[in-house]
Formats: sequence, C-alpha cells, structure tokens
Amino acid sequence: MSIRLQRSLPLNAKFGFHYGHFAELPTIEEFFRFQSRLPHLKNQLYALDIADVMSLLNKAHGCVFELEIPVLGFTDPALDYDLNPWFAIPIALNGFVANAQSPELSKAQVWVKDLVDNEYPLLQDKMCRVDYEQIFQKLSTGFYTTLNSVCYRYTREQILEGKDLAVLPQGEYYRNKILLFLPKANIAFKLKILIRNKEGIEVFKNELYLSAAQENEVSVETKSQWRGMSDNGTLQIDYCVSEKSKLEGAQHVILHLLLPENKGLKWMLFGSSEWTTTHEEKQSCLTQYFGLTTQATLDILKQLIPYSYFRQQITKTKPKDTKGLSLPINDFSTSENAAQILYQYVMSGILNRSIPLYALSEYIKNKRKIYELLEQININHWSLSDQIVFKHYLFQLSFGQITAERVLDSLDSCLSFGPTHIEGSIIVKTSGVALAKNPNITAKLEVLTRSQIFPLENGFVFDSFAPTDLTIQHEDIRLKGKDL
Repeated sequence: MSIRLQRSLPLNAKFGFHYGHFAELPTIEEFFRFQSRLPHLKNQLYALDIADVMSLLNKAHGCVFELEIPVLGFTDPALDYDLNPWFAIPIALNGFVANAQSPELSKAQVWVKDLVDNEYPLLQDKMCRVDYEQIFQKLSTGFYTTLNSVCYRYTREQILEGKDLAVLPQGEYYRNKILLFLPKANIAFKLKILIRNKEGIEVFKNELYLSAAQENEVSVETKSQWRGMSDNGTLQIDYCVSEKSKLEGAQHVILHLLLPENKGLKWMLFGSSEWTTTHEEKQSCLTQYFGLTTQATLDILKQLIPYSYFRQQITKTKPKDTKGLSLPINDFSTSENAAQILYQYVMSGILNRSIPLYALSEYIKNKRKIYELLEQININHWSLSDQIVFKHYLFQLSFGQITAERVLDSLDSCLSFGPTHIEGSIIVKTSGVALAKNPNITAKLEVLTRSQIFPLENGFVFDSFAPTDLTIQHEDIRLKGKDL
C-alpha cells in the first residue's frame, strides 16, 4: 500500500508502533503532559478498576498479567501512513509509570493476533522497529501483519510493586487502576484481562466493554442581513457550527436553515448547487447535506476497488528477508478467507477513517477514469441526501473543479465527512415583502454516525458491509471503570 506520514503527531504516537517507545509507559513528566491536556482529552483518558485482580495477584507468585486490547481501525505495523494508534494504550499501572532514567524497563511483552487470529510476539530490532524476519524465525510458520488485537503482558512485580518503575505523585489516587488512553474512534470495544501462572495456564479471565463517553451537543450560530429596496432584496445568511460541538465521530451531517414565514414572501435560491429547498407546511427550509451513509459509501468503494482486482494485486508481491529470500508472511494467494477478511478490514478502514483512500490507490482498477467508474453506479436505491451529495461531487469532477491530483483526496472527503466544524454563507433573493435588516434565522443540525458491526466485537464492518446509520447517541456500557 502507498505510504505517507501524516504531518501532525498525535499525543500518544510516541507509544505507537513507529517510535522507539512502543509498549513503554510514559515517564512522570510525560504522564502530566497527558493530564494537562485533560480538558481536551476527557473522552480518551479512562481509569480501569482492577481491585479484584490485585487480590488475586497478591496470592499468585510468578504469574503474568495480560491486557488484550482490540484494534478499532485498520492497523498494520508494516505501514506508516497513520501514526495514530487505533487501540487503547496503558499509561499507568497501579500508580506506577516509567522511570525517566530507564524508561525501557517499563516495556511490556507484546503479543498480537493477526486478521485470522494467528498469535505471535511482536519482536523488535535494535532500532525498536518491528522485526518480521525475527518473528518468522521464532514461529517457523506464515502469518499476516494486519492486526486484530494487541496484548500487553506485565509481570506480577511490575503491577504490585512497580519494579523498575516510578511512583506517580499522589499515586494512591491511582492505586488499583490501570489508566488507559483510548483512541478517538468513539467505538465500544471488548477488553480482556487475564492472569496466567508460571506454566502459562490461564487462572483468571474477565471480559468487559469500554466506551469513550461522547459529547453530542451540537449548535449552529447564524447571522443574517437583508439588503433591498421596498419589497425586493437579497438575504445573506452566515452560519457556523460551534467548535464546541463534537463532529469528529460524524459520518453524515444535515443542516437545515428555516427562513422567515412572512406572508407574501417569495424567495429564490441562487449561486449554490449544494443546497436543496423544501417547503414543510408554512416553513421554508434550506437543506445542505454533508457526507454519505454507509451503504452509499460501500457501493462506491466496491465500484472503485472490486474484490477480484484487489486480491489480484495483493498476491503480486511477497516480503523478502535481509538475504533477498521470500518470507511466508502476508501470503494471500493460498488463503481465500484471509484475502476476504483483509478486503473487509480495508473497506471498514475507510468507513471509520483509519485508512485514507490515497493509501489504496494501487488497488483502484483505473485511476484515470474515476469519473466514468463513478458514473456507472446505480444510485436509484440511495437516499435523497446520498444522491444530492454524490451528484454534486460528480458535477465538480466533470467540470474540472477538482484537479486530477486532488481526485482521491476530494473523494475521500466526500466518502467520509471529516471536518470538526462547518461554516459558510448563502444568499437568497427575496421579493413580495420587505424584511427586517437582521431577520431571525432558525438552524437545525442532524448529526448521524455509523453504528459499527463488531467482527468478534471490534469496530469493523463485516458480512453485509451495511451497518445501519443511526442518529448519534451514547449509551454508557462500561461495566467497571471510572472517568478521570
């Protein structure tokens, strides 16, 4: 797949796959950097209550504590187009963090499960990069680099005594808790806690669901000004969705502007193909749509990247070791099941924005004829909003408003609504009645999010490829835990 580093470095990227501190805990100074960002990150910092586990650890000498965490977006350490970890990372254990003089001693042993649940240790070289050649030598069998889950393994002494770790100031407050930094996915996920004895036999297992609390307050600010002579004029409406509103998890947004109901007022929208007009009883309503629903998005993706061509491409090249010999990893030619799952992971990755469309450019069958490919899609069964958004995009594409270099980026924006705020202006021509200089404009905003169908209860779309679109809502399903 194409590789391109993102420009901004997420706060938790240092502890992701592509830096030398993967699976380490932050130092005290770094921990307080996380904590200082708490007002902005309160949906991502989570305290997991492990009081029951602590009593077992006290009795079980020589045991290992495991935290198995699913990935919530497309995750492959062999690729580096996204530095943002799509899984929760531990940032404190029972009030302990990394010692600044030797942070490497806080590193957990890490095992992962690939997309078909092969389990293997995520070994690293001297540069702290994932070493697939070393992993293969240990396993002597094939595996895949695209992951399903990440498992952190800590010793009993690390959890109970903070061996080789540092104590947080006010560490008592964090006792019997594991502090997690959650990804921005806003997806509930199943976390597993396990304890194994010296022989590696499982003696304790607990599964619970965690979810970041979502703030779904959305408000629209509007300003209006009417200019005219007698009963003819123009009404300019400036609108802006408050930046306090949380649009990050949104995939589909509908904005309504309700015009004045003056008797005899006639109006005409001009200069914009992005808005539609409807008349609901006495109210005159302007509507603008952003983003596409899941079904429409998947129809487009399957048209651009058909499975048959995708599999043909992924079986072309094979990884090689330092001696130039082929490594039996990511071999999709012998497993139809693995290829299908990878295709589903990729489709889901675009839906949940964990993989950008440009990273899949080599799998688009004919990049020079994207307009022709899109034009062939039957959209009659789509919702009105999907048809309007898609037709507007095709209009821009056909009239050269989008350059060839920006086609994939613009299509990515069309497929997955990404902005954290919306703002703009619209001009309406009025006649029949003179309006006040600053008439009152009512605005309504509908924010929709894709419910995720969990594959083995993670955040990916499986089987039907068509999860239901729901109005954004949050149900706290945490069984144990406490917000910081």
